[in-house]
Amino acid sequence: AALLNGTARAQSTAQPPNQPPPTAAPGVATNEGEEIVVTGIRASLEQAINIKRQADAVVDAISAEDIGKFPDKNVAEALQRVTGVSISRDFGEGERVSVRGTAPNLSLTLLNGHAVATADWFVLDQLAASRSFNYLMLPSELVSTLEVFKSPKADIEEGGIGATINVKTRMPLDQKPLAIYGSVQGVYSELADKVDPNASAIVSWHNADETFGVLLGAIYQKRHLRRDAVEVLGYTAAPAALGDDLQIPALVGSTLFKQTRERICFNATVHWRPNDALEMSLTGIYSHMNADNFNQNYMAWFSNMINNGAVPTDTTIEDGTVTSGTFALIPGVNGAVFDAIDRLAHTETRSIDFNVDFTPNDAWAFHGQVGYTDAEGETEAQPFWETNAPTGFTFDLHGVPKIDFTDLDPNDPTGMTLGWASYDTITNTDEEIYARGDVTRFIDAGPFKSLKAGLKFTKHQRETIHIAGR
Repeated sequence: AALLNGTARAQSTAQPPNQPPPTAAPGVATNEGEEIVVTGIRASLEQAINIKRQADAVVDAISAEDIGKFPDKNVAEALQRVTGVSISRDFGEGERVSVRGTAPNLSLTLLNGHAVATADWFVLDQLAASRSFNYLMLPSELVSTLEVFKSPKADIEEGGIGATINVKTRMPLDQKPLAIYGSVQGVYSELADKVDPNASAIVSWHNADETFGVLLGAIYQKRHLRRDAVEVLGYTAAPAALGDDLQIPALVGSTLFKQTRERICFNATVHWRPNDALEMSLTGIYSHMNADNFNQNYMAWFSNMINNGAVPTDTTIEDGTVTSGTFALIPGVNGAVFDAIDRLAHTETRSIDFNVDFTPNDAWAFHGQVGYTDAEGETEAQPFWETNAPTGFTFDLHGVPKIDFTDLDPNDPTGMTLGWASYDTITNTDEEIYARGDVTRFIDAGPFKSLKAGLKFTKHQRETIHIAGR
């Protein structure tokens, strides 16, 4: 994978070509060389290659040595650069990750080596419980390295059928003594006709002895989204009078979706390394996104007409599908339906993780980790109302589907009557507590260099609560 800017350091001695190195007189010190700083993508490429070379599994990696120099502003979009990884987009922004053709919920996402809780704001995702991680909740500014494990390892928890993706956050002792990074951007959405801000700031500090450091980060993003579409919502069996085994749309609608997304994310890391044998870190992440939206859909109700005995005339049938025709008005039978759904929704993810590594000598190494993560996705309120009206209509599915109502003016709401209404609340929560310990014994036995053993405890709970009112 092509990765972004980094810094590499090397020692070099400037010599004329094809000349032997100078010989110093006895007792006289020589200048063994000067430090050359290489900037660009080479250090990031070298780090990614080293991760792949030294891994005990099939691994691809993306690395960014400098904060803010990740290939993309979204972690999912960066992952698509890895061979075998594809993503699904939501309003042009990468959201879900698929690996080697598997569904997104068959890949496991880890944060610093352990699972991170995930929940969704959209009602259909909330009701269908999934492990699929929503990468909209993880800004790329917080990430230093992405590792995609395409084969299993004994010390990585099972569950990633497509792959296991490990997201590593930044450590302050790996940065400069005092580093302050910030960015301000603007995003223009043409349909919504809005310019929205996107800002981030990260402060990293460590002492002169490089034994203690602190990193703080904050990200703010806002987007106004709009979707205008004509869509076919499923198919149903066509009337038998038209032929055997024919399909016809169930609903054809003209939809308008508007949403305002506002996301904030905070990251804090405390890093302590008093000597070469001991290293400890405490990392916390909080990410919250408001996702209020309003969805409207004006639809021709094919299935209701057919269920009440209507048979379209002047039809065109292609490849087993009725692609055009006319439904005549049947008094009292609704041929048009208008849905309006107003949702107050949000989602948030929290994670806190403590790591300790202790290497007392060349023979032993110990690692411990304990942490907690939870997430909540909630539609706090979903008022839903539906109006309908008796009407006939003509339809043509060639190109963009076209509907002409013959007995109703779609722009005049006085022709519609209330069909039904509801007020739902949906909440899904994801929670996990974990602890693990590993011990490594280094040996020299031919091809075997070490023996590793460990224990891990995980308690996971996921719950969905749907309160429906009609």
